[in-house]
Amino acid sequence: MRTITDAAKIVGLSRRVIQEYEKDGVAIKPSQKNKYGYLIYDDTTIDRLWQIRFYRELGYDKRAIKAVFDDPDYDYTAALEAQVKLLEKKKLEIENLIGVANLMKETGLTPKALHLQTAILDGLTFNDTFGVLGAISRCLPHGDEETEDSPVSDEEIERIFEAFEYVLSQYKAGAAYDEDSVQTAVQEFHKLASPWLSDTVSGLMMVSFLIAPGSKGAEELEADYELPGAADFIQRAVHKYYDDNIDKGADKILNDALEEIVSFGKKKYKPWSEEVQAVVAKVYDFYATTFNSMFISPREMMKRSILLYADPGYYAFFDKVTHGKGAGKYVSAAFKHYCKKFDNPEQ
Repeated sequence: MRTITDAAKIVGLSRRVIQEYEKDGVAIKPSQKNKYGYLIYDDTTIDRLWQIRFYRELGYDKRAIKAVFDDPDYDYTAALEAQVKLLEKKKLEIENLIGVANLMKETGLTPKALHLQTAILDGLTFNDTFGVLGAISRCLPHGDEETEDSPVSDEEIERIFEAFEYVLSQYKAGAAYDEDSVQTAVQEFHKLASPWLSDTVSGLMMVSFLIAPGSKGAEELEADYELPGAADFIQRAVHKYYDDNIDKGADKILNDALEEIVSFGKKKYKPWSEEVQAVVAKVYDFYATTFNSMFISPREMMKRSILLYADPGYYAFFDKVTHGKGAGKYVSAAFKHYCKKFDNPEQ
């Protein structure tokens, strides 16, 4: 026989919470008292409290917990299945938050800076932002993974910085971000930096997050060059460059290939069909020619893409704004089959 203090310690609920459940008829209120006048909790009442704690941890509210005990037709299995689905959704949301928080911690990106970056992209909601960035953070190399030496020489690095500083000089001279001279300067910088960033303009835009207005990188940039507002200028210039070029060059090659793969899916082709695999081969060739293999091999890019397109945080966005329901999983399955040849060369 236990006091309410003892019972609270056993089940991990506060005295106040226990008393609330008793008042609402969910917990069993003891009817006996000890010689000191305190209510005493027997095994039955403590067992009910233990079960209440379990359902609370699963996310049940008071009404749902009461139904477990009082409703003779309560479908225990179906209720648990539904609750597990909710918990899995919550788990993904938490993983996304952790991934984005780590990304922000490493880059100095603030919530305000993140919103300013993503607000420029039409239709990108809060959930989309954290879903996509959370998925990307799970597919990126981690800090403890080995990386090769830089494929860029010291002379090339100097030229990259000179190109970047030339973009800044345009801002200092009073040029608008969308002027031809500025866009040409951004293009030249992208061309020189492509061994690092890849030839894709989407890669350049992702890197621009590092100096998004309001971020630590932006503060350091503007302080080092004594150019207040430079980060906002760079952001606008890069987004203009992105808008003008996303449907051209390397980005178009990849986007067209993805569209073609998804179109086969809509026609009910199997992901392993020859037609689909021929297009996946184009994606592999794209990775081989677009990304520097000293940083990441095309095989590794394919494997990370399998994870990305199968990640609920990413495929929900991919399906919603681009290709339709099931597209992300279909692309992932097609990539996964293609990668089998790496493990089984005879295939």
